[in-house]
Amino acid sequence: MITANNEEHTRMRRLLTHAFSNKALKEQDQILHVYADMLIDKLAGIVRGSQHPVVDMTRWYNFTTFNLIGDLPFGEPFGCLSDNKYHCPKTSAQEAQGKFTSCIIKHGNGGRGLSLPEIDVNAGVFVLAGSETTAALLTGCTYYLLRHPEKYVRLVSEIRGAFAQISEIKLSALVELPYLNAVLTKILRIYSPIPFMLPRLVPQGGAVIDGQYVPDTIHLNSATERYPVTSYIPLPTSPSSIPKIQHDFPPESRPERKARVKKQKAIKEAFMHSWNGYKDHAWMRDEVSPQTGGYQDSFSGWGATLVDSLDALIIMGLDDELELALEALDRIDFTTTRSAEVNVFEIIIRYMGGFLAAHDLSHGKHPILLKKAEELGEMIFNAFDTHNRMPQMRWNWSKYFFPTRISRVVANYDA
Repeated sequence: MITANNEEHTRMRRLLTHAFSNKALKEQDQILHVYADMLIDKLAGIVRGSQHPVVDMTRWYNFTTFNLIGDLPFGEPFGCLSDNKYHCPKTSAQEAQGKFTSCIIKHGNGGRGLSLPEIDVNAGVFVLAGSETTAALLTGCTYYLLRHPEKYVRLVSEIRGAFAQISEIKLSALVELPYLNAVLTKILRIYSPIPFMLPRLVPQGGAVIDGQYVPDTIHLNSATERYPVTSYIPLPTSPSSIPKIQHDFPPESRPERKARVKKQKAIKEAFMHSWNGYKDHAWMRDEVSPQTGGYQDSFSGWGATLVDSLDALIIMGLDDELELALEALDRIDFTTTRSAEVNVFEIIIRYMGGFLAAHDLSHGKHPILLKKAEELGEMIFNAFDTHNRMPQMRWNWSKYFFPTRISRVVANYDA
C-alpha cells in the first residue's frame, strides 16, 4: 500500500478503511479487554514478587500491542504476553481470518478485494504500524505522566469517575473523555512515534506556504515540534551599536611594513599549500588526510574545510580561489549525510559561522552565502526544539529527514 500508485492505493485504502470504521472497532472491545487485563495481571505479578520492582514498560507495551495486532488482523495472537518474549507464528494469508482481514475479504467481493500476495505484503505494514508505534506512544505517555504526577492524578480521576466498573470501558465511551484525549493528543505532538517526516507533494501549479512560493513536483516535510515557539523577538530594523573589536595599528615605518608584508606572504604560501592539498585530495569533503592522501567526513560530509576557509580566502584576497569555492557551495546538500548523528556545535561554528563570516566580510556581495546559511538553519532548527532552547549536542537527524535525498527543498514551515 505504501509504494502503490495512486489508483492501486485508492483501491486498497477503500478496502482497509472498513476495518477501521466505527462498527468494526466496536466489535474489538472484547479483544482489547482481554489483552489489557492480561497486561495488568502480568504487571501485578511482577510487583507482588519483588520488594522493589522495576518494570521495563516499553517491553511490556510492545508485548501487548504485538499480541493485539496479531489477533486483530490474523485471528491468532503472537503469544508475547503469555510467553514474555517475541514470537511470530507462521500463518499464511489464506489462513489469516482475523477481524480486520475478514473485513477486507468480505468487502472485496467481485474481484475488487486484496489478492493474497497483497495481503501478504500489507500484513507487515499492519504489524509495524499497529504495534511499534502504539507501544512507543504509550511509553512516552507513561513517562510524561510520571514526570507530572498532578496530571496523572487528574487523568485517573477522570477515568475512574466516568466508569463504575471495568466492563463499562469501551472505545465509544473513551472518546468522550476530554482530558484523556487531550493527553493523547499532547503526547502525539511531543513524543511522535513516527521516527521520520512524511513527505507531501506540492500540487500542480505550485503553492504559497507560510508566505513563500514553492513550485510543484517538490516534496516537503514538516517536522513535529515538541516545544513550539510561543513568541518571537522582532528582528532589528536598523544597525545596532557594536563596539569595535579589531585592533587599530599605529602608523608603520618602512622596515615595519616590509617585515609585515613578508610575514603575510609566508602565511599565504602556507595556506595555499594546505588549500591545494585539500582541492587535490578531498575537495567537497570535510577534511584531507595528509598522510594517506585520502579524506574524512568528520562533520557530516558537507565540505567543512571548504566552508570554514571562505573568510580566510576573502581576508587574503585570493579572489580566484574564492570564486571556485563559491561555485561549489551550491552542490552542498544539507538534507543528506551518512552520519547517524549531527554534531550540532561543530555544524554551527564551522558551517553557519563560515557562511555568516564570509557574508559579513564580503559586505553581502555573494547571495549564495546567505542562501546556504538559511538552508542550514532550516535543517538544524529542530536540534533547538528542547524545553530550554539549548541545542542537543549530538542530534539524531534521521528522525526529521529521510536518509536519502528526496527533494531540493526540505522545509520546516512550522517554524
